[in-house]
Amino acid sequence: MPGGVLVAEAGGNDVLHVGDDGEVRMVAPLPDQVVDGATVESVPSAITRGPDGAFYVSEYSGEPTRIGAARVWRLVPGRAPIVVATGFTGIIDLAFDHRGRMLVLEIAEKGFDSPDRTGRLIRVGRDGTRTTLAREGLEHPGGVAVTPAGDICVTNRTSGMGDNSGRLLEITTRD
Repeated sequence: MPGGVLVAEAGGNDVLHVGDDGEVRMVAPLPDQVVDGATVESVPSAITRGPDGAFYVSEYSGEPTRIGAARVWRLVPGRAPIVVATGFTGIIDLAFDHRGRMLVLEIAEKGFDSPDRTGRLIRVGRDGTRTTLAREGLEHPGGVAVTPAGDICVTNRTSGMGDNSGRLLEITTRD
């Protein structure tokens, strides 16, 4: 953004603005939530600008991972953030496709501590409908990006695999 960058700061559960001059200021705290009677920290994991000009912030949602507790926030600097999507698990990255639909990348759909390392890439339509774009073969993915041509790329096998077998995958969709 003009004059600096926004940072999703997992340690403090907030969004910070780091100015071009190095000055750091709080833009918005992301509040904890209560899940099954336990307090779960937000733990913001990624931030991206949406097609509407607002910023979208994903949550990892604490340790141990709480299945379905991760949310996506919409943030307009100067206003309180609002939750725009819920029900995710351990969101590790966030992007928007060439049609303005949100792409949510979960590092492990059953939680990071699960022996099942299967991740998931979910597309959230403007009307809120969800489509799983990739699951099979995703093992602890780490990032999602959309190329100028509209191709979706995901980094795969990025966390503790022990064999240096990280990969960059291209996800093909039928839209």
